[in-house]
Amino acid sequence: MKKTRYYLQEQVESREDAEKIEQLERILVIRKNRQERLQSKTRELRRNLMKKEKELQEERVKAQEMAEQTQLTIKLLRQENTKKVLTVNEIFHWNNMEVGLDKKVKKGFEGCDEIEQQKHVELFKLDEHMKTYKQAVIDTEKIALIKKELEEEQG
Repeated sequence: MKKTRYYLQEQVESREDAEKIEQLERILVIRKNRQERLQSKTRELRRNLMKKEKELQEERVKAQEMAEQTQLTIKLLRQENTKKVLTVNEIFHWNNMEVGLDKKVKKGFEGCDEIEQQKHVELFKLDEHMKTYKQAVIDTEKIALIKKELEEEQG
């Protein structure tokens, strides 16, 4: 009678272990799928960050070129206007033209600042995502290790 009970108890335990292994296998598949989705998102976030970096570099070059061109234009206008007598309206016109050019340069550099902020947002998103991704990898590895240990105990 005791042998039968022990045998039945052993069968129940092995069945429970088999069910645990199957459950862990399903969880592992789900975790691996999640990990793949997270890898895809990581690639996407890195691409976005690289785009922002490239966009920022291009915008800086444009802003710098515009600043140089504006300075040259203003210098030429001043040289030209010092050679002749100007009316009050002409003085205001040229002064407003200088102010307008300066505003364009300022807008160009403000655009760079805006892109820089967007880049920092993308970098923050990537950092936060990488924390989640690393934790998902650790969870997947733990589950795989537990499953392997159960299989070794059973086998």
